Amino acid sequence: MLAAVFAALAAAESRPALQVNALRGGALGPPAPPLDLQLSLMPAALGTVAIVYSNVLCMYTLNKIRYAVRSGPVHPCRPWADTAKNADAHYRAYKACQNVLEWTVYSLPLLWLYVLYTPTIPRIGRALSWFGAVLGLALARFNATYAEAYAESADARVKPFYQRIRIFQILFLGFVAGAGASVARALGVLE
Repeated sequence: MLAAVFAALAAAESRPALQVNALRGGALGPPAPPLDLQLSLMPAALGTVAIVYSNVLCMYTLNKIRYAVRSGPVHPCRPWADTAKNADAHYRAYKACQNVLEWTVYSLPLLWLYVLYTPTIPRIGRALSWFGAVLGLALARFNATYAEAYAESADARVKPFYQRIRIFQILFLGFVAGAGASVARALGVLE
């Protein structure tokens, strides 16, 4: 078994590392992925970029508050030790930034699963895949709104938090419906 692995590695090393790619007009480099694959993953890619960028916006919100009042050095990982007059807002912005980061960890894989599985839903699947990009953009907007609102007051964060939860629920339900349709197609129930 191990000998077969080493033989495959040796064969791979003997081939030229660079290949001519006709899609790039003969340029040297690895072959490009198929265009239909790129287009089918575009909604998830757009949503991912938006959600990741919303994390950056949350960091800007945090830093805008953190550096608004110069009261002396505050360690970036210890906002609770801040003694400036805006210390409460600084700490709330820090907590909001951490919350957005935590929800990103849950949201990104779900967005990709949504975009991967919703095209299997009959009649509307293709549109639902692109709706995933819209959901990613909405989630990103609610992330940024959540961080700004939480920095203002703890009560102001509630509305954008629930808006973000609704988007997450739509992504989850879309994935479940798409996965169910995929299983139904595999079993021959759907065509």
